[in-house]
Amino acid sequence: MLVERTVSRWREGKWVSKGEKLSDFRSAGGYVLLGEPGSGKSTAFEHEKRIDGNGVGVTARRFIRRSINAHPEWRRRTLFIDGLDEVRAQGGDPREPLDELLCRLERLGKPTFRLSCRDEFWLRRIDIRELSSIVDGDDLCLLRLDPLTGQCAYRILDGLGVGDTERLLRRAVGSGLEAFLHNPLLLQILAKAQSPGAWPDGRLATFERACAELAHETNQEHLDARDGSPFANDDVVLAAGRLCAILLLTGTSGWSRRGLGDDDCPSVSEAGEDQSL
Repeated sequence: MLVERTVSRWREGKWVSKGEKLSDFRSAGGYVLLGEPGSGKSTAFEHEKRIDGNGVGVTARRFIRRSINAHPEWRRRTLFIDGLDEVRAQGGDPREPLDELLCRLERLGKPTFRLSCRDEFWLRRIDIRELSSIVDGDDLCLLRLDPLTGQCAYRILDGLGVGDTERLLRRAVGSGLEAFLHNPLLLQILAKAQSPGAWPDGRLATFERACAELAHETNQEHLDARDGSPFANDDVVLAAGRLCAILLLTGTSGWSRRGLGDDDCPSVSEAGEDQSL
């Protein structure tokens, strides 16, 4: 079930939401679409590619690793390059995949492009500066998918064949699972939980099950890129809970995974003893 998504735009150092739709940026020379896991970036690209009569889709991994000469369909087209984060998840210098991507765009004559990436794998200042260098004077649009509205969530659940959509929405809110209503992937998890016995009864048990689902990586590219065995879900949940507890106690808004951070978003190294997670 496709629903038209709204986006926020990065302007003067902050996200600005004016109810703009992704379709409002079809004339842009280039834009980057950010979003959390499961937020619908790939689906949004598929929708936009179909409408753009000159669009062609390719994963970032394939675009970076395959020969340009073997893919004439990439020339003089609007390129929808999906999943920069999947390449960066493999480790190494996170700047290198973007450098290679930029070199290929230059060799193709700087075509119109759209690039998607998970929020946490986006190097804000560095990436914006480098990508802006190939847009030929046009402003590079940095966009982020907005959370699903209640109406969109209803339409998606209805399209998934949920018997009593209103009841499911009320139960989700009553169980403290409103976050699941703002993300298409989590909505699907919620819909699957409607079968008898699929989820436990009681708010606490339901919340704990929801946290386990949130901690689970569903993207196979990210799973394959991990070095060694994946962390157990229980360990992920406990580590995340510890970080959240510190944020609540200190009044800060987040953690910086790279660099020194600042007063409002300190480095994760300040959270205490070093943990591989």
